[in-house]
Amino acid sequence: MVSRRKAEDVVCPPVSSPPKSKTNRSAMPARMWAGTSQGLEVDPWRAWLELDAEVGRLSGRWSEVETWLAREWGWFALTPAERHSLPQAAEMFEIDRRIEELCEERDRLLERLSATPASDMGAVAGKLAVAIRLLEDEEGLAHRLVVDAAKGLASTTP
Repeated sequence: MVSRRKAEDVVCPPVSSPPKSKTNRSAMPARMWAGTSQGLEVDPWRAWLELDAEVGRLSGRWSEVETWLAREWGWFALTPAERHSLPQAAEMFEIDRRIEELCEERDRLLERLSATPASDMGAVAGKLAVAIRLLEDEEGLAHRLVVDAAKGLASTTP
């Protein structure tokens, strides 16, 4: 005879959490402002690259957590309400929120960067680094053109 258990008889496994990342991917960018005691602002291109790197780190951590949730909790079979009620998913939702904030700030910096003339070769190189990153996923002619320009600039600068 098959035994049937009532829902209230089912004991949930102990609460566990996703494995911790080997690197501190959820840390904020270490340096968003240079010389904070003097109130000097970091170049917009440098700040943009730092924000972009942080978005990348957080995206990697988000992926780790999602993979763990899928394996341990059947994440993709859960309803949105079930997902939000799962304590182990809190980190992923916090990462989502943080990535959204960082992307908005990164977009504002890009607007500012595009409106700011490059005042020296360092700023030119910084703007090229941002352009390379923006075109990276396309890997088309524009990306190759900008990469070549950056390499040419680097080879002519002492």
